[in-house]
Amino acid sequence: MLSTLIFTVISYLSGGLLFAKYFGYLFAKKDIVTQSDDQNPGAYNAFSKGGIACGCATAFCDMAKGFLPVFIYHSFFATNAWGIALVLAAAVVGHCFPIFHKFKGGKGISVSFGSLMGLAPNLVSVTVLGITFIVFSIIIKITPNFLRTLVCFSLAALLMPIFLHDAAIYAGYLFITGTVTAKLLASRERHERIAFCLLPFLHHSNK
Repeated sequence: MLSTLIFTVISYLSGGLLFAKYFGYLFAKKDIVTQSDDQNPGAYNAFSKGGIACGCATAFCDMAKGFLPVFIYHSFFATNAWGIALVLAAAVVGHCFPIFHKFKGGKGISVSFGSLMGLAPNLVSVTVLGITFIVFSIIIKITPNFLRTLVCFSLAALLMPIFLHDAAIYAGYLFITGTVTAKLLASRERHERIAFCLLPFLHHSNK
């Protein structure tokens, strides 16, 4: 139980490290978060406002900060079967509501993937979530992006019990989905008109 508490705290504090802000200053010499429209400290703004190096570093570290606490706990310290649910979700909560930044964080997409990858070699959950993002990016594109993310996380939550037979991991994923949903609903991104596009790559090739 003590190890679960310790790693839950570590995971939360790790999630609260907003690398888009740090690398923005390092690579672009500016606060790319406050200069973006939605002020989201995530990989997208790191790429668009800070450049390729800033974006790659942010995406890697955002995934790593979710991956490492979960992987170490899951591999070596998991004495409580349900403890993984807390450690799994804590990094996402930390990213979305970081104590270091007055609880104003990002949407939690990259860190969600990182946390789920930390369950290796059990990659069922991250595979299901990844497939939903692929489907709704390549086959059916939904705009605005906040709605696509909401659909992907929610649909993965519905599909996951079919393939995943671990109640604790599923509980952790539901906690992640709830956290991301709460953050998305508070997002400033919803100014775009809702639209659906079937096979968007065909539309681009016909232009």
